[in-house]
Amino acid sequence: MPYRQFTIAKAVDNFQLDIVEGDRFFPEIAPINPSSLLAETLKENIPWAIAVGSEKARSEGIINPVLLEVKRQLKGQISVFSGEEFSVTIYRTVTSGTVWRFLKLEGQTVAIDLNDYLLPPVEQILGVLVWMLRDG
Repeated sequence: MPYRQFTIAKAVDNFQLDIVEGDRFFPEIAPINPSSLLAETLKENIPWAIAVGSEKARSEGIINPVLLEVKRQLKGQISVFSGEEFSVTIYRTVTSGTVWRFLKLEGQTVAIDLNDYLLPPVEQILGVLVWMLRDG
């Protein structure tokens, strides 16, 4: 679902969910340093994506490079499909590209980490995404 269309109210109504808002629900996770490729890509793309201001620019210039880095970190064990939604884990993320939030679904209860994880820096976000896929 596009970021601008996501609302908690829609999710609660569509899936009959209970919401628990609070702090981090995952353990302390070590940050992961980005590859030089991701670091250079973000250095160039973040100002451009913010200036353009569209969801597509943020997706292509920021979000997709981060997800491809996660794929590299996990040695290709995941796939990245732009514009497609797959529900293969109970952990989720909602992002504008420069602000990331993390969610966890257990049964009909969604825990929402109310902390905003800003990009840059990317290290903590990479750590959380890799943890969610590898250990979560």
